[in-house]
Amino acid sequence: MSAPEATTVVITRAGVVTPAGRTEDHWTNVVEGRATPQVTTFCFGDRERDLPTFRADTAFDPLAYFRKPELHRMDRVHILAGAAVSDLLDGHPLGDGTRTAIIVGMAVGVSAYLEAQYLAARTRFTSVNPFAAPVSMASSVASQLAQRFAVHGPTLTVNTACASGAAAIALGVAMIRAGEVDRVIAGGVDAPLTDPVMSFFARMDAVSERTDPLDHACCPFDAGRTGFVPGEGAAFVLLESLAEAEAGGCTALAAVTGTASTTDGHHPVMPHPDGTHALAAVRGALRRAGREPDEIASVNSHGTSTPRNDAIEAAVLDQVFGRRLPVTATKGMTGHMLGASGAFEALIAAHTARTGIVPPTAGTRDLDPAIGQDIVTGVARAGRPGPVLSTSFGFGGQNTALVLEPPA
Repeated sequence: MSAPEATTVVITRAGVVTPAGRTEDHWTNVVEGRATPQVTTFCFGDRERDLPTFRADTAFDPLAYFRKPELHRMDRVHILAGAAVSDLLDGHPLGDGTRTAIIVGMAVGVSAYLEAQYLAARTRFTSVNPFAAPVSMASSVASQLAQRFAVHGPTLTVNTACASGAAAIALGVAMIRAGEVDRVIAGGVDAPLTDPVMSFFARMDAVSERTDPLDHACCPFDAGRTGFVPGEGAAFVLLESLAEAEAGGCTALAAVTGTASTTDGHHPVMPHPDGTHALAAVRGALRRAGREPDEIASVNSHGTSTPRNDAIEAAVLDQVFGRRLPVTATKGMTGHMLGASGAFEALIAAHTARTGIVPPTAGTRDLDPAIGQDIVTGVARAGRPGPVLSTSFGFGGQNTALVLEPPA
């Protein structure tokens, strides 16, 4: 079945396991600004360090989704992704598995499992799991999802660093518009809270070390921001053409009308100081959505709580919109879930597009006076339903912007 370029692609279902809640309560928690950071002790060689982190729902029980023997072939990313997609489907039939795709965005990927198997190999070779190679590959999350849910179309893994989840959604939209598939399970997952991964981030002075007060550790656009707070989580959406959704009796949550991606090609970590290519991604997404800047109702920003990213992103928004739009940063409630962040933030943007409610930026108290944007803090703000921009920027200067709108 072919699909013209003008095909309207909509989100019909979602599943999440995040620090801001699960599938059934994530939106309520985000609107209420509930943030649940924790202090985690990591071992970095000869020293221990306490760092603020955001962990997925502490009440989450993997045994509610998987048999115990299965867990021996899983990393935390497989568990979080599998649970999120199980919630997304919730018994909903996928239809023809050959016309269904899975696209998983990840930045770090398999971490704890790989570390454990490496340590096992150093101790005794025969203690290594015979399935260690396929399980530790980045493609294994999409592969396991395909096996579990009988998907036989393309299963792809996208790694554009911290923009991976958003890039997965953008690719899913393109595949449906091209007529390659009828539906796509798209999103992101990461579980970076391990000693090796956290030592990497800490060594480059990228993470916040503020644990007192803990609720101010992650504070996007705040004058006192010192670095991002890592988090773990998974967020996936089901993308379908509007015609396919209506034929199946599904109610659309939102339409993804514009997507665009660019690359700074500037530095391994730092964004381009002029925000030139991030700006191009934002303008490209608006153009493809057929929207002028004054038609956008609000922005769900990348907002990492790092000094450079927040300042450059605010400058980009200044150039596109001036200073008239309400802006929020979901990471205040989730921390930076890396590959999952862009997907979860797109989902929150979808809720905002439909309801007009702009959630607050949790953790932010004293706005940086150099940030001229209208950052929503304290309590949610009621606005008008309408198109919402969601931005995602990753290490290596990888940028993705999405425009989400109320369903027609």
